[in-house]
Amino acid sequence: MPSYNLEDMPNLSQEEKDRVATMTDDEIDYSDIPKQADLSEFIPWEHRHLLKNYQKVEIVLNKDILEWFRSFGTGYQTRMNAALREYMLSH
Repeated sequence: MPSYNLEDMPNLSQEEKDRVATMTDDEIDYSDIPKQADLSEFIPWEHRHLLKNYQKVEIVLNKDILEWFRSFGTGYQTRMNAALREYMLSH
């Protein structure tokens, strides 16, 4: 997973960087962060042959998104599919 630091945020003034650097976790507003998908029910990639409703496609993704899904190990493509399905069903 990528990591970021205050130097990666060029639009912040030095005063804002100083304020952010001293914030505690309790002071951070997480309200605009989407709920994380529950990965416990995702079907492992090695079981994909059990599902007949797949279509192979080529897709271009941001590198950090792909790395995040891959960080969970084997089955990342199935987890990506499940995350897309969850989004589809909720919208």
